[in-house]
Amino acid sequence: MRNLRCYILLSLLLLLSTTPLHARQSEADSLLAALPASSPQEQATIYTRLCRLYWQRDGNLAEQYGNEALKIATDIQDQKAIMYAHRAIGGLYFYQGQLDKSLWHNNLGLAIAIAEDEQAMQGSFLNNLGIIFRDMGDYKRSMDVHQKSILLAKQTNNKGLLVVSSNNVGRLFIELKDYELAARYLHDGMQHLSDMEDPTSLRMALNSNLARMHSQLGNIDSARYYLDATRSLALDSKNINRLAEAYQGLGILSLGSANYDSARQYLYQSLALNRKFEDSRAESEDYYHLARLALDQGYYDSAFRFLEMSQAAAERSRAAGLIKQNYELYSRYFKEVGNAEKAIAALEQYIMLEDSLFNEQLAHDLTAIRMEEVEARSQEAIRSKEQELDKERSLNLFLVVIIILSLGLIIAVIISYIQKRRDHKRLRYQNQEITRQNEKIARQKENLERSNRQLTEARKTIISQNEKLVHHNEILEERVQERTRELEIANRE
Repeated sequence: MRNLRCYILLSLLLLLSTTPLHARQSEADSLLAALPASSPQEQATIYTRLCRLYWQRDGNLAEQYGNEALKIATDIQDQKAIMYAHRAIGGLYFYQGQLDKSLWHNNLGLAIAIAEDEQAMQGSFLNNLGIIFRDMGDYKRSMDVHQKSILLAKQTNNKGLLVVSSNNVGRLFIELKDYELAARYLHDGMQHLSDMEDPTSLRMALNSNLARMHSQLGNIDSARYYLDATRSLALDSKNINRLAEAYQGLGILSLGSANYDSARQYLYQSLALNRKFEDSRAESEDYYHLARLALDQGYYDSAFRFLEMSQAAAERSRAAGLIKQNYELYSRYFKEVGNAEKAIAALEQYIMLEDSLFNEQLAHDLTAIRMEEVEARSQEAIRSKEQELDKERSLNLFLVVIIILSLGLIIAVIISYIQKRRDHKRLRYQNQEITRQNEKIARQKENLERSNRQLTEARKTIISQNEKLVHHNEILEERVQERTRELEIANRE
């Protein structure tokens, strides 16, 4: 019965999502068909629209359409068409995680909007820039830009812009962990909705951030309330993107509460919508969280399969942030299955995507994995030598029996016993040396965390420590082998 309900629910969701998908494809086909008979100005508008239509489906094609729109608009010197093309391309690059390029296009668009006195577009670009600065970690500039947007909204009595700006500032304070101010701005945004004719879309955006805030505060019931509210509004308004976002949020919330059955159901519902809507970026996020769920439950084959699908979807949308996020999870996966080499490689890929900026936590993790691998090898060598000593102890028992039979061998057995005791003490001393070496490595790791050097220096330090450990292991092995030969010679004597 439960499976039947799930099947019916998913069927309804897929049916609901089919209409927007077909409508979008039909619009794209109509726009392409209209191109040959259109004027250059109309062509620029069509290519801009095509760029936005293909954001989620094909990043390369969207970029091609956006650049064509910008080229045509520039050729005919249509400033407004240039402005709209910059906004579309900037949005595409933001969607892909290419923040520097997005920043460049939005700044150019804002300059044109100011020159053309397009106040609504000024507000749009200011909000875009505020979000970009926030994602780049430049919170002060993000706040300055959003405050300009709020001031513009008040001066022009633009309620929609005021709500959007309040929502973005609230999200900024969530990032800064200042939940009191975040709640103030988000609730201010909610109050302004009453003055608007159709506030559904903005209400869902505010609900999403309120859910995010309460989730971080640990108020699971409140977070679920806002996500359920978003889901209800999305169903009523047939907003498939927000509906998928709500299901994904509920899935993540359930995953955090270790409610794996609910998490799986919500994430599959989100995935069904995002796949049907051809949203590769959201699809990648769904697969990422399904991989997390599988890893938490110890289903490693499923986790790897979901990660592969997440990475494929992220690469289709050219979403660098998601690709980087997946490499971090790949590292966890390979570490848990015992493949330290691939775990290290995945972390190195993650670090490379940080544009060669040093990441203290990742370098720490990389060092820790290398240390664990070397220490495991050292412990294995010690266990092997201890097994050899156990065998030698058994031989000692046999020699004791021989001593009872022959008084002449008593002296030889005593000497052998003394030598073995010395050997045991030496091995203990060598074990202590290994412990001191490990402590030395730990101190070097702490120095690495404090130094905040660039990645190349961190890796050189890691390699240097590995070489020292390998050299120490070689010396240890040579000493043990040498002592073993001495014991064998002594025993033969």
